[in-house]
Amino acid sequence: TIALTVIIKYPVFNAFDVSKNGPDTSLNAMDRIYIRGLAAMVYYDYSDKEKFEEFDKVISRSILVSYYNPYSNDTFDFEPAYINAEKNFDILKDVYFKYFFNHFGAVLRNQLDGTNLLWSYTTPSDGFNYTYDLGVYYYKEKLTKKELGISDNFKYSIYNGMYQRGDNPINSTVKAYRSTTGYSMFIESIFWRPAIALTIMLMVLISWIDRKKKLIISMVPTLANILFWCGFLYHQSYRYLWFIYVNTLLYILINIYENSIRKGKNK
Repeated sequence: TIALTVIIKYPVFNAFDVSKNGPDTSLNAMDRIYIRGLAAMVYYDYSDKEKFEEFDKVISRSILVSYYNPYSNDTFDFEPAYINAEKNFDILKDVYFKYFFNHFGAVLRNQLDGTNLLWSYTTPSDGFNYTYDLGVYYYKEKLTKKELGISDNFKYSIYNGMYQRGDNPINSTVKAYRSTTGYSMFIESIFWRPAIALTIMLMVLISWIDRKKKLIISMVPTLANILFWCGFLYHQSYRYLWFIYVNTLLYILINIYENSIRKGKNK
């Protein structure tokens, strides 16, 4: 995983002249936790809003409430008001931890909602499941086609804040697969929500504790990745969690193989 990350981040990025996000492009990971936490406190404990006057040192409480989305951080990212809040990082952090324990319920609810795709078998009625895109976002025209690496020959239409490619065999296949595997809540839960696959993975892990402790090591990178997303998901995007499906299948195959070897030795 580390080697692949290094290869993509340096040789591949350099070969394709990928532009890195600058310090004023979006919020960093810790700022998302702090700002979303403050917003959740005001949003869910609104009757105590007068207690949160200190929040105004960082960002207006009315803005926090109006932009807060339990399942997505996109309302915060790439917006000047929130990026400016990042410049007051020390104040932001101090205010967050000052109110953290008194409003822990709101913070916990925010964390559970933000990671809903990871642990919930079904999509909430007010939530979403972002499975695929057929275009490139330009973030309110802040990024030009050249900066996004889009050639002049690229045939596109502008839709929902992105340069969207027209129909082609790949796009048609993706759309057909999505519609086939998502026509009901039950089918979608199997193919597009990793909670079931995660449950199976944990069952395999439990079965290995007594019999195959060495195999548990193979799960460490996957479990570490999952723990990371428990803290920083904040958008119900399948692209972040598809690895759970792939690795769960791998662990099932390993388990079957090990069991066959064990049975062969016992004969």
